Amino acid sequence: KRIDTVIDEIRGNKYKKWIFYDPNFLADRNYAKELLNKIIQLKKSEKKGLKWTASATINIGNDLEILELMKKFGCIGLVIGLESFVQENLDGVNKKFNNVKEYKKLVKTIQSYGISVLATLMIGMETDTVESIREIPNIIQEIGVDIPRYNVITPYPGTPFFEQLKREGRLLTEDWFYYDTETVVFKPKNMSSDTLQKEFYKLWIDTFTFKRILRRVKTSRNKGLKFILEMFSRQHALKFGKYKKVKF
Repeated sequence: KRIDTVIDEIRGNKYKKWIFYDPNFLADRNYAKELLNKIIQLKKSEKKGLKWTASATINIGNDLEILELMKKFGCIGLVIGLESFVQENLDGVNKKFNNVKEYKKLVKTIQSYGISVLATLMIGMETDTVESIREIPNIIQEIGVDIPRYNVITPYPGTPFFEQLKREGRLLTEDWFYYDTETVVFKPKNMSSDTLQKEFYKLWIDTFTFKRILRRVKTSRNKGLKFILEMFSRQHALKFGKYKKVKF
């Protein structure tokens, strides 16, 4: 959208909390910078106490100028696709720009501007094992992510991953009803599909125990928001408590 159009929408709206749904808020840095400066001016002139969230890549942690502008504009959280803690997995899905060794430093930098990090990870990638999946809650704790969210990697039609799995005879179904990012619809390389499904459910439950939740909330800058999101995620995790094998 034109920047003036975005400003007019915010100016003419009574709401003070916003979500920018662009997949990557900084895909066009110059646009993002101009937009942020315009909204900062709007806040000063009309005394709008705006709070907002958006999506970005982890590399925003290297852009201190933009982080400072985001802080001034009222950014309270970013959804960031870390995707995996195994570099080989990232390289295999064209995310080489994500450097696992940099995760902890970049997360801390983003948080130092008062911005929470809501990280998404894909489970069931080609080099994932039972052991690597079970280690994820500990890594989340070590890196200091505020809220993690997990999805089973899903081979959507038209993607290279879908074509690869179909070519290798590893698709379990082509009924799109099951392509919901929480159901395993393919045969993983290092475990059975049933095992991956169970480990996915277990990962959610293990991550959102009260002990882990309290530990994460304790270190958060946005404790109120953090606790609400943690409890929402815990409720989501509890629905996985009784595993039922999916029958296609």
